[in-house]
Amino acid sequence: MKKFLIIMFGIVVLAGIGASIYVSTIDWNQHKEGIANQLKEITGKKFVFNGPVNMTIFPMPSLNASNVQVFSDVNQDAEHPLMTIENVVAKLSFSALLGGNFDVKMMTLVKPSIYLSRNGKDINWLDNAQTNSQAEFKDIKVALDSVLLQDATMKIIDEEHEIETVLNNLNAEIIADSLEGPYRIDGSYVKDNNPEGFAISIGNISESFATNLNFVLSQPSSETYVRFDGTFLLSNEAVNGNLVIESKK
Repeated sequence: MKKFLIIMFGIVVLAGIGASIYVSTIDWNQHKEGIANQLKEITGKKFVFNGPVNMTIFPMPSLNASNVQVFSDVNQDAEHPLMTIENVVAKLSFSALLGGNFDVKMMTLVKPSIYLSRNGKDINWLDNAQTNSQAEFKDIKVALDSVLLQDATMKIIDEEHEIETVLNNLNAEIIADSLEGPYRIDGSYVKDNNPEGFAISIGNISESFATNLNFVLSQPSSETYVRFDGTFLLSNEAVNGNLVIESKK
């Protein structure tokens, strides 16, 4: 029995080495469109890989890509992608991949430029309808164990309230059980040359039910502290909760 187990272990190791060698010989740049299509089917967003793409299996499945753009849909204005990323490094769970799911153990987005706009009830990151291809992939589980934003820039525009602001040197970690939440986001950024820190907790996002929302914002330079604990409902833009603001200046 012991000899049999040793032989089986050897076969598994050899198969793994063979798979790793095979994957390393694939020119993933010829499969950019296929990778982008699968990402769109899972996330509902269009991905454009303008730079080189590489993938390895061992010791952990990893994806590396440069100059990546993300759009809300195929017809999105090319001048305003949702996000442009200088470099993406993702490490995935091998066991999750075998089950047809995606468990991102660690992902680093280097120098992403994020564009967030709101016009009335329309928010550019939220899709109003689910495509047929997304419906086919609704059973695929996507978990984010740790997504790092490194030296990001975020531009925020709210046309209705005439708000336009830019956050620089944004660094954050995002953790989520699924794409629908719950989410935990912690980080810092610089606004008007002042460093600020934040912590955000979002429950499972739903169009029909209220979603828990908690956030803390601190600005050391003015000794200001803002905290909100409550809920929001996407369907009618209802927000309920307690807002606390403290400042020594």
